[in-house]
Amino acid sequence: MPESLTEVYLTYLAGVGLWILECLLLIKCSTYLKLDQEQIENAREVINKLEEVEIQGDSVCAICLDGLILGISLEPCRHSFHKECVMRWIETSQTCPYCRAAINM
Repeated sequence: MPESLTEVYLTYLAGVGLWILECLLLIKCSTYLKLDQEQIENAREVINKLEEVEIQGDSVCAICLDGLILGISLEPCRHSFHKECVMRWIETSQTCPYCRAAINM
């Protein structure tokens, strides 16, 4: 525990400084993680080539939360989703929506 008012102020300023640094890092990282149109089109081609299969059991698409009867499985994690949902998802990320593993493209 801080023993003086000065220590309280310094602790507060350090916390605010770390928060600002974290925000700046998140903003900087988000610019690097954005996909360009060519990457999105390449990912869509790969997804379109995947064959829809019947999903066994009571499965739910983790993207739209609807029941999953027909879907595609992503590589390498093998999690299943609706094809249309994955097509929208890859516009923002090329990771599995469930486990965040990199999708093989």
